[in-house]
Amino acid sequence: MASHRIMYYGLKRAFPDLTVVSEEREEHDSWVAMPNLYIEEFHVIGEEVREDRLTIWLDPLDATQEYTEGLTQYVTVMAGLAVDGIPFGGIIHKPFTNETIWSFGDRKNRMMGDLMIQDMIRNDEEERLHFIVSRSHAGRVREQVEKYIKPPPMVTSAGGAGYKIWEIIKGDYDVYLHTTHMKKWDICAGAALLNTAEGRVTDLNGKDIDFKSPFDYRLEDGVLASKYDHLQLLKSLKKIIT
Repeated sequence: MASHRIMYYGLKRAFPDLTVVSEEREEHDSWVAMPNLYIEEFHVIGEEVREDRLTIWLDPLDATQEYTEGLTQYVTVMAGLAVDGIPFGGIIHKPFTNETIWSFGDRKNRMMGDLMIQDMIRNDEEERLHFIVSRSHAGRVREQVEKYIKPPPMVTSAGGAGYKIWEIIKGDYDVYLHTTHMKKWDICAGAALLNTAEGRVTDLNGKDIDFKSPFDYRLEDGVLASKYDHLQLLKSLKKIIT
């Protein structure tokens, strides 16, 4: 996959000792261009950080199933940076509309800022929460949230973790709920972006996700992402996995 080769091997060429984890496992031994390291936006952390404290998680093609079905609105490319296991920087790119949001700590690009403003100024008088969930198990999740969340929320199914996080940041949805297992490359970039947007991503037990080890890449206890009332949501939804 071209996006995997460019992202993974480009980073490894620039930083050979950096821990980079990708969803793809394609071997590649041909020439890959060196990333541009001489741009102002690159120097965003504000301090030197040892490579052994960093882990980068790549998803070169999120929403693979939807891509094969021609549902390209859900397709994203993602990269997440964790420092000591804590998500610090994230990029989500929509290749079919050429839109990108990124943040590193408190810094963010213009589109990310615009999405956050849209959420702040929206005039939504709807009392019910708006959930966005995976297409693969939308019916089951709908039954569960209607049982534990009152008043029963609106539930919309969509493809791709990157797309769902984008929608949460924009404010079109309140909660992204995933009740089955997933992989950390699906959520690292989104967790960093939500940190910037003053939101939160945890598992359904309320535990923060540790992105340090490249060998510990499975999330067994689901994922809950929201910008508001996260603790109350956890309390209401915890029975889903108990």
